[in-house]
Amino acid sequence: MNNTETERIIDLRILFFRVLKRWRLMLLLLVLGMILGAAFSYLQGRKASGNAKEAIQKYETQKAANEQAVKEAQEALDSYQRYLDGTLIARLDPQNVPTAEARIVVSAVASDETSPNAATIVTNGIRYIAFSIDSSLKADETYAKISALTGTEDRFLREMITLSSNYTAGMIDLTVCYPDLETAQAIRELLTERAGSVSQGLNPEGIASYKVESFNGYTGRTVNNSFNTTKTNFPKNLAALTTNLNNAKTALDGLSYPNVGVKLSGLLKFAVLFGAIFLIAGIVIVALRLLFPHKILSSGDAEQSLGVPVLADYGSLTVKHKGGLDKWILRHLEGKTFGLDTDGHAKVVRVLTENALQNTDKLILLSAAEDEGVEKVTESLVKALPDLKVEAMKSVLNDPARISELKEGSSVMLVEKLEKAQRSAIASELELVKNRRADVKGLILYE
Repeated sequence: MNNTETERIIDLRILFFRVLKRWRLMLLLLVLGMILGAAFSYLQGRKASGNAKEAIQKYETQKAANEQAVKEAQEALDSYQRYLDGTLIARLDPQNVPTAEARIVVSAVASDETSPNAATIVTNGIRYIAFSIDSSLKADETYAKISALTGTEDRFLREMITLSSNYTAGMIDLTVCYPDLETAQAIRELLTERAGSVSQGLNPEGIASYKVESFNGYTGRTVNNSFNTTKTNFPKNLAALTTNLNNAKTALDGLSYPNVGVKLSGLLKFAVLFGAIFLIAGIVIVALRLLFPHKILSSGDAEQSLGVPVLADYGSLTVKHKGGLDKWILRHLEGKTFGLDTDGHAKVVRVLTENALQNTDKLILLSAAEDEGVEKVTESLVKALPDLKVEAMKSVLNDPARISELKEGSSVMLVEKLEKAQRSAIASELELVKNRRADVKGLILYE
């Protein structure tokens, strides 16, 4: 169980460095992705810039409208707050309101009582006088006097005084409410006196004489349902105005300046995003191409899956020199120590250590590889074992007709290139060789 876990770790490490070996391709994909991302961001910015003037104008218009809405909402809230601070209703108990009532009555006599239109003339005269009194009691001049008497603004006084007029009957009912009953009575007295003074000097047509009388009504404390409703709505109205202001501010804060033109931050963001996507996609594709269809990635991988010993694991035989990052990566991929000597040939490491070629005069190298790596391996073996005759042949899978050249007892060694050779192909070749009763010495791998 421990061996299996170790094999997994090695496989992941090997796969990582196999992918990293293609760092130039990864770098190319990263740069390509960043270029495409920057180009995409640039084109998006240019497209947005095409409608920049219209977008900016729309933004400015909407911003001005939202600012005006905030201003109006704030003014409405401030005005209502000032109203709450000054209204007398807030100081009253609607169930116990000091109240002073009065009724003003107008009567008249026609100049010609014998006239058939006398009743109509009297009615019209009374209507005129009552209307004049009612208008005078509601005038700003009257409320200015009440304000001077009470020290209360006239807009708050108008809520406390109710006039109910019947011009035809010549009656005006007057109701005064105030936080204290004494002041309510004083206001009632002022209004009735005002009604008497206004009525003087009026000359209704066809009227010989008229009289204006005032009668004090109920004086005391009453239940005022209208005040109760108004007072109950104070917190609701205040909350509604506050909500309206907050909504207006949210709408204003939610406005954003149109994204016009090409911004460096946008270029960088999309460049990094696309670069990362291309890089990850490249890593995944390379890893999948290495894993499927089950290519040989390392010496241990080959020995475990094929059941034959790997006698040597060579370095990169197809290039003259590798340094820097390539050298570091290859060092981590060495299954069995390898290197390049001054002549450019790889050193054989384990060919002799296991006595695999003892009592062997001729060695046949089978390989499906089509690069100069097989020649390098052959030269290396000849140099290391000068008394051994080495012959290189194409893979019998590539040239099945040559299988007859393998004699019974022939010493055979397979030479394959890492990352190119497939396990299934090597296994098939081993089966053909063994069917010819040839002696398979092992496997040589190279990068």
